[in-house]
Amino acid sequence: MLDFMRTLDAETLDLLGRLDSHRFYASVRNYNRLAALPPLQHQRRMQALHRFPALLAPILLTAHHSINLMDGKRHAWRYPAPDVEQAIDAAQNLVGALTTQYGISKGLVRSKLNADFWEMDDGRKRAVLRFLDTLPANKRPASAEELIREWPRLQAYLLFFGEDAQGIPRAPESPEVHRGAFRLGWQETWHYCDQHAPNFHHALHDTRDFLAVASALAAQWLKIQRPLVMERLAEAWLALYGLSGLLRASSRWHRLRPPPSAGFIDRNLPALLGAWHEGKHEAHELLSYSALVEEGEAMRHCVADYWQACVQGERMFSLLLSDGERATAEYVPDQHPHDAFDVLYRLEQLRGSCNAEVSAAMQHFAEQLETQLNQDALKPQRSAALGLQQIWANDQAAPRQSWLDPRSQQELLAVLAWLEHAPAEADVWLRAHVAGFAYHAGNDADFLPTEGETLTLQREPENPHDALAVRIDWQGRKLGYIPRPANAEIARALDAGVMLAAKIQRFDAKAELWRRLEFVVHDPSAGRA
Repeated sequence: MLDFMRTLDAETLDLLGRLDSHRFYASVRNYNRLAALPPLQHQRRMQALHRFPALLAPILLTAHHSINLMDGKRHAWRYPAPDVEQAIDAAQNLVGALTTQYGISKGLVRSKLNADFWEMDDGRKRAVLRFLDTLPANKRPASAEELIREWPRLQAYLLFFGEDAQGIPRAPESPEVHRGAFRLGWQETWHYCDQHAPNFHHALHDTRDFLAVASALAAQWLKIQRPLVMERLAEAWLALYGLSGLLRASSRWHRLRPPPSAGFIDRNLPALLGAWHEGKHEAHELLSYSALVEEGEAMRHCVADYWQACVQGERMFSLLLSDGERATAEYVPDQHPHDAFDVLYRLEQLRGSCNAEVSAAMQHFAEQLETQLNQDALKPQRSAALGLQQIWANDQAAPRQSWLDPRSQQELLAVLAWLEHAPAEADVWLRAHVAGFAYHAGNDADFLPTEGETLTLQREPENPHDALAVRIDWQGRKLGYIPRPANAEIARALDAGVMLAAKIQRFDAKAELWRRLEFVVHDPSAGRA
């Protein structure tokens, strides 16, 4: 055995041993893949692996799931790249081949970061490389160690923009988003988070509540029916104010926001458990909007904004331990894996006062409650909770809080400008897309309107589908209707003799049919002396 070991190539063994990660490279397969090559080819591949281990190891070598090599190919991965292998073997422009293979710049290929070995599966590695390539060189991590150290937080940040079916983070539309997010620099950004958002995952999640309110306020300013897409608003905020700026604005809003107001008919939701006790620990289900408001005021967080989610089936509980610790728990329904007519509730959030972290004992109690919610005996209650959204679709929309502090309002104006939105003029009643456009002029190749062209509003009180229907015409041609429910106010104004006008705001022939034609309804007499 010793004689055999002395025949092995020490340099190859050393290289494989240094590829240390959660995968296993020091295998007979990888040794033979290198050592059995002709001398010149072996030399060039070894040199390439020493120079670019992070980029070339997944291409030239097999990453084994574990040191157990008995389970075959399903626990071993390699991502062949013939063009890269050819460039190595012919000693021709390896940097250019890697640039093409990963879709990144030559500067990032040559960086110190990729001179070290760091391991991720192919999809995530490509996403991280594309992210790093948007950053200036002096804003990137200086080494693989710096990158991997921050991977849990970086992964949460990247997934903030969504993911595809394989769980790979989606990239924002503009590289300015990542560049702006890390405007302070790699270490400086994470240092800010250490100081002001020590639980980064919770703090980043909390920005969604802030962005939802900002989106609703922006819709009021723009006179549009639906709130702006929250992800686009987040991208713009990050581009302009950085990750630190978004976290700071969210924290400020959570700290200063006024208590929510009522102003609608409050009702009780059907209970899943109502109240539940485990020893001296207590859990109380929050089954009305007023109960959510009281919990939010007592705990100083924004649980009242989750009323509509509760109507749609989510559940909030107020938890109290025997030692006096309090927390609010959110449980979200997911489809049951084995029953198409049932759901399972999952603990989504658990926060103390002012969104503080909770103790291990509180975490355990909340998980025990999750188990109780998913008992087979509670299937009828789970069904009732989900069915309520159909019954209360019209009259149970809680008043949406659209308050922002003055500084956040100024930042929101800049965000809207970055998104190329401008607050609507005082005379604008509505800005929206034409309803039914796809069924009328939407597919006509000869429909080529001009932005700013006048549209005609025509009431249809005899419309069998909606007595408040308002038809939109262009040059005597029917385009569609003002969408509901915004048509109601406009229909009543027209019936009362108000001379409202309409015009084409934007036409995008490449957009989806329902989004191609945007119009504005305005009152020409508004503001006249």
